[in-house]
Amino acid sequence: MRATRSLSLRTSAESGFTLIELSVTMMLLFIIVGSLLTVFESVQRTAGFTQARVESTDQMRLAIERLTKELRQATSITSTSTATTLDMQTYINGVQTHVVYASTGATLSRTSGATTTIVMNDLDSTSVFAYAPSAAAAQVVTITFSVRPKQRPDTVLNLTSEVRLRNMETS
Repeated sequence: MRATRSLSLRTSAESGFTLIELSVTMMLLFIIVGSLLTVFESVQRTAGFTQARVESTDQMRLAIERLTKELRQATSITSTSTATTLDMQTYINGVQTHVVYASTGATLSRTSGATTTIVMNDLDSTSVFAYAPSAAAAQVVTITFSVRPKQRPDTVLNLTSEVRLRNMETS
């Protein structure tokens, strides 16, 4: 009798988990892992958007710095300059140079001599330049960049700078 009694005690102590207990545990685990993956995806998306904003802001800042430097050294701005075109005579490395900035489509380009380079991409507006009091007698040039980052086309970043012309030739 003793052998039967100890055998039945041993089998009831080693019974394990039921199928229902395993199913509930697995469902809870799936819910937790799913929530963590959703949070991770959201963080990744936000990081991508933030990186695109930083790159766009840096691109705008560098373009404004270059434009400001060249405008401060400008000796004349042609009267044909418009909101989409800045045509000027300026000094670059001590040499008087003819430089034209033109915005077409979503691109701002710079032409100096026979060389044309892209200064900015992803422009939202081609109206970049404003002249006070006028293009023919400009004393202040306002530069306004509106850019749509690639990762978030529903967002527009704006950066504006006013440049007071210092080296304008008077006639």
